This record gives sequence, structure tokens and C-alpha cells, in this order.
Amino acid sequence: MQIPPETGDLDLAAVTTVPQLKKLLGVLRLRAGLSLRALEQASAGRLTKTRAAEAVNGARPPSRETVEDFVRTCGVPEDQITPWVRAWERANVPRNVAPPDRDDFRAEAEQILDLARAEAVQIVDQARAEAEHIVGQARTEARADLTHIDAVMPVPDGTDTPREYWLFSGERYLRVSLSSLGDLLQRRLTDHSPLHEWAGTFKRLPEFRTKIDMVLGVPDNRHEYWVFSGDQYIRIHVADTENGIRDELQEGPKPLSDWGRTFGAFSDLDRIDTAMPVPEAGGQNQYWVFTGSRYLRTWVKHGLDGQINIHPTGFDGWSDDEGHSFLKGWPGTFNRVSPFSEGIDAVIPLPPVKNGEEEYRDYWVFSDDQYMKIRVIAHLYSDTIIQFPAALGG
Repeated sequence: MQIPPETGDLDLAAVTTVPQLKKLLGVLRLRAGLSLRALEQASAGRLTKTRAAEAVNGARPPSRETVEDFVRTCGVPEDQITPWVRAWERANVPRNVAPPDRDDFRAEAEQILDLARAEAVQIVDQARAEAEHIVGQARTEARADLTHIDAVMPVPDGTDTPREYWLFSGERYLRVSLSSLGDLLQRRLTDHSPLHEWAGTFKRLPEFRTKIDMVLGVPDNRHEYWVFSGDQYIRIHVADTENGIRDELQEGPKPLSDWGRTFGAFSDLDRIDTAMPVPEAGGQNQYWVFTGSRYLRTWVKHGLDGQINIHPTGFDGWSDDEGHSFLKGWPGTFNRVSPFSEGIDAVIPLPPVKNGEEEYRDYWVFSDDQYMKIRVIAHLYSDTIIQFPAALGG
């Protein structure tokens, strides 16, 4: 049974703005000790990772339903949810509503105006402080771009080492550029945009307009990708033009179960989180495929005609009879930090590097609202954190 978090010191009665409400929601999540993934699981999917992240760090105010789901999932008892709802109502009250101009209520209106004028100085000071907070938050979000990354797709540029990527988060996406030094972002190339702007693909498919789970490149074709959402997948062709994205649906939607040879028992699940190419330069089209806290190593070949490489899986210190290994088997990286030990949402691979006899590859890895940079040595499969976790938006 979940132990309710301590909330007696949270002054909900003083909440009058959305930033104040978001701050207390963030404190509540920390005290509940729940990651974004854990919130989604505990709410049986009602509170998605994207909704939870936006409730605390997003630019838009959370809905009343989101606040109720959030606090309830964090363990707040039913008889203590009403103060959170009242705080939400005060935070969403319009600030500049003029009193009715009627003769019958003129005296009452003048009295209200007198009271309003008396409080004006305090309100102005508070508004200035809130404005500074909102501006600072907006600048932070502009740098962070998104509060959660579900999937990534390289922008096809005719090379094996693309420097630009589309990042997907819930119903939105944006385009970014990696720096030549391998830093996560050099600059943001577009603002957040809705997925329905992909007119030739996602716009036509409602289930793909709300979330992209994983993108996998089609071997020997730099312009085609398999895109996975829930228990379905499609194959698309993408071209980057001066007028924007030109996307065409090649195949699907089809069931994830088609991938039984490539993903094994994972193909019977309701989603796959992401895939990560192995570090060997000669290991083309071989991937670690992740779902929840498990993964396996597979050879994609031509997609459906794949092959699971049970031995070696790499990092197979923790495995089961079906050939799946667990993230706790990555001792130098995922097993060291939460939420990465619970699941991997997306991976941006950097080009393989050969330094004398040593061969390795670096990766940007995303989990919940955090990211980090890791290195994996080829053949030896020793893993190291290169840049420790940081918050998206931090």
C-alpha cells in the first residue's frame, strides 16, 4: 500500500498563480518518489509521461483533470484532493474581469473598486515577481525545447552520420542540430509543432498523431524508416526539402506482432521503447532493443526477416530464459542512476570512433525528463557515463 506523502507544510491556500501550482506539484512528485514512467504506470495510463512533465515544467497550465490525476497518483488521499482543486481554480481565475456597470449595483461596484484600489500596490508587486518567474521559466523551456523525449528520427542528409534530428514528444515534435563536438544541441531549428503537420503520414493516422514510441531506419535506404506507436508500425519515406518535410506512407499500419523474428517475445507487447545500435563499426543493422527494464540484442537485416542474437547479448549479467537481459546488467551506466534503470525512452547515437586498438561509440540517452551521455567499448561492452544526467529544461 502506498504511503501518502507529507503535504501538511504545502501552503495550498496561498496559491493564486499557475507557476505557484506547478512548483507545489513538483515538490509533491519528489516526495512521492515517482518518476514520470512510474506515474504513468501507477495511473494505468491516464496520466501519460508527457502530461505529467507538462504539469510541472510545461509552458501551458495543466487542466483540472490532470491535477486531480497527478495528486491522486502521487498518493494524496481522496479527502485531501479538494484543496488541490481549489488551488487550481484560483490559479486559473481571469485577472482582468471588469465589474458589471448597472445602476442597481453601482454602490456595490464602487465599494468593490475601492477595495481593489487598496490592494493594487500589493498586486502590482506580486505581478512583477510572477512575471520575472514566468519569463525565466519561458527562457528555460526555450533552451530545453521539450520536457520529455519519446523518440528521435535523423533528418536524412545522404550520410551515415546525420547532424540534425527530429525529436518527438507526445503530440509535438521539433528539429534540432547537434554540434560537431558531439554536444547534445547546437541550436534549435524549429519551434514545437504538432505531429499532424506530417501530412503524408501521421496526419492520416490518429494513433500516430498522439505519440511516436520508436523510429528505426530501413537498412540500405537513408530516406525510409519504420515508425512504431503502441502495438502498430508503419513504413514511411521522408525527404527534407526547401519547403519542409515531404513524407509518404509506404506500408501499414500493421501489427507489431509481425516482428516476431526480429523482436522475439517483445513483438507481443503493447509497445517497444527504443533501439540503440551496437558500437562496432562492422555491426551494421545490429541493435539493442529496449522495452521497460528489459532489452535484447538483434540483427534487423531487412526488418521482418531479422534474427535475435542471444549470445552474446552484451551486458548479459542479468538475463532470463528467453534471451532478454535487464538494464541492471549495465553496471557503469543505467544501473547507476534512476530513472535510467527503469527504462530508456530514446537514444541518439554518435559516430563510432576507433582510437588505435580501441573502438567505442558514444550515445545520448533519454529517460523520463532526464538525459545523459554514455560510452560503450566495442567487443568488451564496458559502459561508462561521459556526462552525468541532467534535466531537460535545466
